[in-house]
Amino acid sequence: MKVAIIANSAWYLHNFRLNLAQELQQAGHQVLFISPLDAYVKKLQAAGFEHLNWEVASAGMNPLAELGSVWRLRKLLMHRQIDALLAYTPKANIYSGLALWGQNTVFLPNISGLGRAFIRPSAITLLVVQLYRLALRQAQRVIFQNMDDLGVFTARGVITRGRAVRVPGSGVDLRRFTPSGRLPGDGPQTHFLFVGRLLKDKGAVEFAEAARLLKHEFPALRFTLLGSSTSDNPTAVSAAQLREWKAAGLVEHQEHLDDVRPLIDAADCVVLPSYREGVPRSLLEAAAMAKPLITTDAPGCRDTVVDGDNGYLCQPRSAASLAQAMRRFITLDPSQRRSMGLRSRALAEAVFDERLVIDQYLRLLSHPTPPVAMPGAGISAPVLHPVEGLPTVHVLLAAYCGETWLDDQLDTLLSQQGVNLTVTAGDDASSDGTLQALRRRAATDPRITVTASDKRLGSAAAHFYHLLKQARHCTADYIALADQDDVWEPNKLARHIALARSQGAAGVSSDVIAFWPNGRSKYIRKSHPQRRWDHLLEPPGPGCTFLMTRALALECADWIEQLERSGVGPLPKHDWFIYLVARSSGYRWHVENASSMFYRQHPHNEVGANAGPKAVLLRLHELLRGGYHQQIRHAIRVSRIVAQQRQQPQPPAHLSALQLLRHGRRRRHEALILALFSPFGIRADA
Repeated sequence: MKVAIIANSAWYLHNFRLNLAQELQQAGHQVLFISPLDAYVKKLQAAGFEHLNWEVASAGMNPLAELGSVWRLRKLLMHRQIDALLAYTPKANIYSGLALWGQNTVFLPNISGLGRAFIRPSAITLLVVQLYRLALRQAQRVIFQNMDDLGVFTARGVITRGRAVRVPGSGVDLRRFTPSGRLPGDGPQTHFLFVGRLLKDKGAVEFAEAARLLKHEFPALRFTLLGSSTSDNPTAVSAAQLREWKAAGLVEHQEHLDDVRPLIDAADCVVLPSYREGVPRSLLEAAAMAKPLITTDAPGCRDTVVDGDNGYLCQPRSAASLAQAMRRFITLDPSQRRSMGLRSRALAEAVFDERLVIDQYLRLLSHPTPPVAMPGAGISAPVLHPVEGLPTVHVLLAAYCGETWLDDQLDTLLSQQGVNLTVTAGDDASSDGTLQALRRRAATDPRITVTASDKRLGSAAAHFYHLLKQARHCTADYIALADQDDVWEPNKLARHIALARSQGAAGVSSDVIAFWPNGRSKYIRKSHPQRRWDHLLEPPGPGCTFLMTRALALECADWIEQLERSGVGPLPKHDWFIYLVARSSGYRWHVENASSMFYRQHPHNEVGANAGPKAVLLRLHELLRGGYHQQIRHAIRVSRIVAQQRQQPQPPAHLSALQLLRHGRRRRHEALILALFSPFGIRADA
């Protein structure tokens, strides 16, 4: 197959896509590059690849000139008879789709970030959305680097979810970017490094202003900017501004380096306060070199940092928030910094290995077209035979009157990559066609087993408890929970298994993207820092994101039976109960600060996203009437029973208001509200 890789510069292709091209070539494909001319064309040719010149202005806005660029690209592709086109960067993605109109070329665009049109929404944003909608009609699959961007495109109707694929950013070459033996600096000698173009949208201004705030307190701190100062981007930092920062002694500046590794190695912490990214390559390279990271809680950026574990998150567009995150890092001693950096490396190995991205492209080139939807039967995906060496996962799916959404969820379960999967789908005496729909899918896929209740169990928690007890004879490595109405990303399970292994965790959950029938979507963050007694007060996120080791799942099943027999009973919320058992038994739990799924919202949700004013009022009502306090009292009692039997530290029988504030809810404002509503604390049930 003749494969072309296109982007807006040869520099980008050489630095980010050369390894991919070499792997494709080794797999038997003929590979060439397409971009405007620059100094890196010779390096691509020296590496043995043909380069085709495409004339396009990176920041051009003249309609006639841009149409000319599309026409020249179309002639180039037709003349060279390209079989498959892999596109990167916004203009290359859009113009490639327009140029391929009516052609049979395989088109795989990569959405590596949405750019300033989405950072600063305007009338231009609407135009860009329409251009994407038109151009991506030619794409067999559309590749996204983070779930936020994927959510934007599907919510706006640019593409359907069936054509969306997520990869872990650009990936990072773990053989080239490796940790060194350099010891981190100490306290006031800390060296912070920013790697990226000097753009306001990248947070360059916040980086310099944070330096201004901190240098009054710690004069010996170093702040280095590594990146081009000559960009024609409208948000570029001006030359005068850069001179002012340097003259004031706030920052040092390095214009360009062919090899960034020496400067990354010399830094103690790599910082990128960007407003929005795909998944920033600079942070992946730093993570691979075992560097702690500081970045924003923004799309793409948050994927690279587990807050408080391998770095810190700050708020976008806030120099004060960035300075506070840096101050937290300054207080760490060298051994703590070293441990934090090693956790960055572990995350890079588990989630961001470039090999994962390359394997995905090889699969997509072999099978570029998504499975075809059959009327009334969901997607007829091929049944996959077990692959030796892959981890095994048994998914417990609780269904009740979910016929409308079941096929969507089952499609994304059965298409999970990198695992051997089986599903037990339970029907809780549904009054619609849910049971029939489950049996229809099970008849065509032996990985699905269907169970049915003769009478209503009554709640999602009761149903999951029932399924967990049934699964005690399961031999899979991991147990996962699934609702009937969500949409999982293709590598959800594989990514969570990698995180469980790298973090030494028995349970993993994640953030989610809630979406509504009207196209609205909202990122729901659950990855707030864990507190000492937070398991007594809340779950770590929706249970439908949970992945557990078999040992933890079996322990939960045993405790369900023990508590039912004793009359104490498990908690009325299964996700809270599972987290409580895990933490009370001494297991580690990891909450991924990235979304792993789309969390469908509809009038029949039992709980839902708990987002918006209505949810706030409902929670306040629950506090006022005492129902939430009763649940906490029950949770304290159950935790003490579990911890005592497992010989783990028991929570106090009475949590004071101060303990609720300091060690309770993971979000500080919620902890404050609970403490205010509990002036005398909360005591366990008798």
